Amino acid sequence: MLQPEEKFQIIINSHICNETQKIIQHLYQPIIGVNAASLYFALLNEQLSMKVFNLDNTHLRLQNLLQLSLLEIEVARNRLEAINLLDVYHNNTNIGITYYYELFSPMASQEFFNHQQFNQMLINNLSLNDYERTKFLFIQYQEDMSSYKKITKCFNEVFSLSIVKADYSNADFVFQKNHFPETNKQSLEVPGGDMKNPLQKKIYEMQTISPYKYLTLLQNYPLQAKDLQLLTKLLVTYTLSPEVTNCLIEYVWYKNNKLLVVNYLEKIASTLQQKQIITVEQAMIYLRTAYVQSFNKRKVKFNKMVKKSKFDYEITWNADIFPKWLQEDPLYQT
Repeated sequence: MLQPEEKFQIIINSHICNETQKIIQHLYQPIIGVNAASLYFALLNEQLSMKVFNLDNTHLRLQNLLQLSLLEIEVARNRLEAINLLDVYHNNTNIGITYYYELFSPMASQEFFNHQQFNQMLINNLSLNDYERTKFLFIQYQEDMSSYKKITKCFNEVFSLSIVKADYSNADFVFQKNHFPETNKQSLEVPGGDMKNPLQKKIYEMQTISPYKYLTLLQNYPLQAKDLQLLTKLLVTYTLSPEVTNCLIEYVWYKNNKLLVVNYLEKIASTLQQKQIITVEQAMIYLRTAYVQSFNKRKVKFNKMVKKSKFDYEITWNADIFPKWLQEDPLYQT
């Protein structure tokens, strides 16, 4: 439970543009509620004022600004966390600043509408007329293309499917959506899954399941066109092996609260390609090491911002957010 006298600092490491207010108000607020939206803008504005006055803030100030109870503020904060607009860090020593709130920019409008879960939640919370009206607000002017003929070449016209199959015999390259069976499974299960070591079982799954089926099972619904394009890019453009592709998509899926953030995923894929990582064991070691190093860098950065005391916190592995294999120490040598 939050306390009125507890202090907090606000950090903004992502670019928040002029379109943010419009996106939060029209796309996010119907999902997270007015209290959470108000808290987001209050934290954003307080971060600017804290730069000017160089003062710490307390939850009591948030109470006064928002005219909300501490419980209402905590519920609003949790909603921002759940929808990837806020990360929260807590200092267990209770000396000096006890919280760090890191604000993130919202999705771009087109990315939001293309996001199946968020878009569906918006539809559920608005009437059909209000949804169409909201979507119209974000339609940008487009050139009249009616007199043009589309001549873009498709994948099969540029690449030889037989060559791709020869390179990735386990990839199960099938591009028709109806070739992917729907599944109601809640977890990945394969023959041979009775292995006693959970890590060995996970490695076996990543090595033997095609990325297309793996992502289908991970998301628990049939692949969309954008999913097929993404997997094709990972396997063909970035030349990742199927097992490394499986490891990467699971890492990004869980690290981003069961979302595939494309830019983030492609950035890691490029690094894996440069480092010539070709096995799932190598990928697991790299991803876990990279995550721990990133966490430690942020810890050092936060400590530099704290004047009076050391900001002392450690990684906490939430089983619902991080896959089991990411939490364990590397067991293999690259």
